[in-house]
Amino acid sequence: MRRSSLMIAVLVLLALGLSTAAFAEIGRWPISNSSANTADVLTSAYGPRYVSPTRPYDVHEGVDIRAQTPLPVYPWKSGTIEYLGGSENGTGGWWVKVTHPENGFRTGYYHLTYDELYRNLKKWDPVSQGTAFVNSGESGGVIPHLHFNYLLGSVSNPPDNPGQDVLDNARNPMQILSYDNDSGPWTYGGTLYLSGDYITACSFTVQTGGAELDLDRVEVEVLHPFYDNVVIDISQRSNVYDTWGAGDGEFYATTDNGLQMRVLIDPDEFSDSQTGDQTINFLFNIADAWPNVPSSSNSLIATAYDLGGRHERVIWETGVNREIVNFTATGGYQQVTLNWDAYDFDPNIWFNIYRSIDGGVSYPDSMGSVQYRGDGSYSFVDNTVEYDYEYRYMIEDTEGPGWWGPVSASPTGGVSTPPAPSPPPTIYMADTGFETISIHLLGGSDYASSYQIGYDPDGAEPYEHSDYFTGSTHDLRNLSNGLRYYIAVRGINASGSSGYSNQVNAIPEGRHPAQNLSFEQISGENIDYWYPYGSGTFGSSTVSRDGSRSAYLSSSSGSGYFGFNQRYIAVQPNTTYYLGVWVKTQGVTSG
Repeated sequence: MRRSSLMIAVLVLLALGLSTAAFAEIGRWPISNSSANTADVLTSAYGPRYVSPTRPYDVHEGVDIRAQTPLPVYPWKSGTIEYLGGSENGTGGWWVKVTHPENGFRTGYYHLTYDELYRNLKKWDPVSQGTAFVNSGESGGVIPHLHFNYLLGSVSNPPDNPGQDVLDNARNPMQILSYDNDSGPWTYGGTLYLSGDYITACSFTVQTGGAELDLDRVEVEVLHPFYDNVVIDISQRSNVYDTWGAGDGEFYATTDNGLQMRVLIDPDEFSDSQTGDQTINFLFNIADAWPNVPSSSNSLIATAYDLGGRHERVIWETGVNREIVNFTATGGYQQVTLNWDAYDFDPNIWFNIYRSIDGGVSYPDSMGSVQYRGDGSYSFVDNTVEYDYEYRYMIEDTEGPGWWGPVSASPTGGVSTPPAPSPPPTIYMADTGFETISIHLLGGSDYASSYQIGYDPDGAEPYEHSDYFTGSTHDLRNLSNGLRYYIAVRGINASGSSGYSNQVNAIPEGRHPAQNLSFEQISGENIDYWYPYGSGTFGSSTVSRDGSRSAYLSSSSGSGYFGFNQRYIAVQPNTTYYLGVWVKTQGVTSG
């Protein structure tokens, strides 16, 4: 390109609100800007998902990111407002689409808060990756979260129908977001249905774990007596729509040779935590398109792939009788020993050993390999273990690959020196009360024995105040009402600490229940009085002749919720009595 043409191109980009720096930017997560599994926690994945018992199948056009309170939202990259609209009660609430012409696509942000930041946006306004341009919210009548879209094309198509634009052009956002991708997808439960010697149908289950929710496609191939395949391409939205059933996931898919086959996609409910998973069940009615496929030969293969083809899992191959049996794990002193028997594998294949710790659903630790030497027994010793942890193992054979397991065991002894806690925990909610902020963790740090919470009014490390707790919730007390506090948490143990979590902020406020005392005095043979609403401990409700708290005639105390609880005491006529009630809640005692 000549210099003059290059300058014209740059001027055009600048006119659209883009800087040349946009070319060098790396796409970011819209809230945390972190690729850690615990950063932007997904509450609903892209693709087939379970909605409700009456609609167990739906195609989700984006990913939902947890945002319990309104949080600042940043554009994936610098760009320009291409479209904005919506309403407080509309399907997507208030939303914005940002175009990134240098990448040839757009990103969408939905269920936003209609605040001053949003109201000031205008079509074709520039947005910068380093500056929050909207706040997440709950518009559209949803639980608070941010819905994030990845949309093909630099402009909406069709231009006057934003909903149809999403249906036609949305693709898997995990294709443009950075994240850990060390495992999965996991496959299991492969079943063939036969009529005589021929295959009529097949079914299997695919699972992706944690933040690696990037199932790309599943494929079933017929190799004999002819070649054809059917691909359920989730990322490219091919053969995934419910065009036959009514929200039940049953429809006709088209094979490469143009044949029609009934398919059932049955997702399980999404597990919304960084150690959770997305599980999808598949059923293919093979005989619809491929009659007379023999079960005795190597004629049918089912495979699952994740994004980029980094991980490929063969679910089964017909006619292959390889088998691993008697797979066990036994804990010993500072070690775990695996044993298994293997039969009918091809020569020179290897068994790869993978491990997870304390119940993880993915198996990120590659421990080593054992070569197949013919039918017989095999063993593997893992001596990189710590006492008091449970370890789970899977075996992958390189012939298929096929997967075997899991099995689990814990070492029986040895000195435990756990590594420093990792990753940082995640705070997903901060509740406020009178002089109090309650924080709630979503998933903690591995190896953490407790948590340190740092907080102060300016939000800069090191934090001015700190406290320690175990579990997933903690209350900060004796704070100043009306003052904004910035809060973060990190896991700690004898070896060190994790980094701090995401930072949240909140303002304690409200009246203390002890400030609402009231009672009613009635003359007569009895004095009736009522306790106010509140929670905590109430006590020394006293009646005396001289007005002192010590010289009481009657008293009572208790705890829990109370309100308008009538009590009475028999009294003498024509005598003056003094009635007092005090309440103690949240460590504060009233008058």
